[in-house]
Amino acid sequence: MLVHGAYHGPWCWEDNFKPFFVKRGYSVIVVNFSNPNPKVKINDYMEHLNEVVGEISGKVYIISHSLGTAIVEKYITKFSPKLEAVVFLTPSPVIKRLQKAFLVNFHNIMRSKSCFYFSNRLDESVESVYLDKFTDESRQIELLMIRKKVPVGYEWNYKTLG
Repeated sequence: MLVHGAYHGPWCWEDNFKPFFVKRGYSVIVVNFSNPNPKVKINDYMEHLNEVVGEISGKVYIISHSLGTAIVEKYITKFSPKLEAVVFLTPSPVIKRLQKAFLVNFHNIMRSKSCFYFSNRLDESVESVYLDKFTDESRQIELLMIRKKVPVGYEWNYKTLG
């Protein structure tokens, strides 16, 4: 299962990542958290993720990116699903200094999406195609990225590297 980050949608996994795993024999589900509702809440996303996971028979692996990692973390602590493994790619910062720096610079970062989201290796024509696909997020979802808290006293029962 592939879970996208903020301002993204399933499109960010469709071109490269999904075909990579399908070619290797995995059944791949790309979760869609794109929602035009400006009042969407984290619980809406967690409920949706719980429904999708509940429909899967067999082993479940989740690969999540950015905001998707915060959603998956909250989902795990609320529902304690049976997952084979979880991968967090560039998760939201949990160190307060980083959170504050991100919060202070958030609007500057969003003005220069190209520099923030893409390396200089991506052709500008391809970059513009992807930038056109970006969506807005509700304010509550944006704040989740910046003010994420690690659950106190939660026992993590999933495979961890390190």
